[in-house]
Amino acid sequence: YAVLYLPPKHSMHVGRARVWGSVELASGEVRQLRHVRDPMGPPIRHWLDPDEPVVGLRLPHWPEAVALAVAAHDRFPGHGIVGWDLFLTETGPILGEGNRNPLPVYQNVTLRGLLAPEMRSLYQAALDRANDLRKVAPVHAVGDEPGA
Repeated sequence: YAVLYLPPKHSMHVGRARVWGSVELASGEVRQLRHVRDPMGPPIRHWLDPDEPVVGLRLPHWPEAVALAVAAHDRFPGHGIVGWDLFLTETGPILGEGNRNPLPVYQNVTLRGLLAPEMRSLYQAALDRANDLRKVAPVHAVGDEPGA
């Protein structure tokens, strides 16, 4: 899944996001927006400019952004799910960071859980991948490593 974070006016820090939006993964089209502080409230269409709706906007450099997130994820095969923070610039996407335990933004934006029909197979595939990798290289707690 993909989520758009929109920070407050005059802020470049996405950690202070005020609006989250769901993004259609295949096309990069913003599907809906919700206020972070009131995810159960009505969806919104605009952000800072009341004359320019964000819903329906196709994000720039979307195929490159998806390819960058997939390539980054391939570098961490032991993680079934990673929340990748990407910045979309005029010249292309930039990878910010990966979060091994992403916030429940998908659930808050779409009001759908990870086991909703559209997510169930993806979530199960991530769990299966992680479990398969654990069979090859078991994870040990600190101090429980073999020979410790």
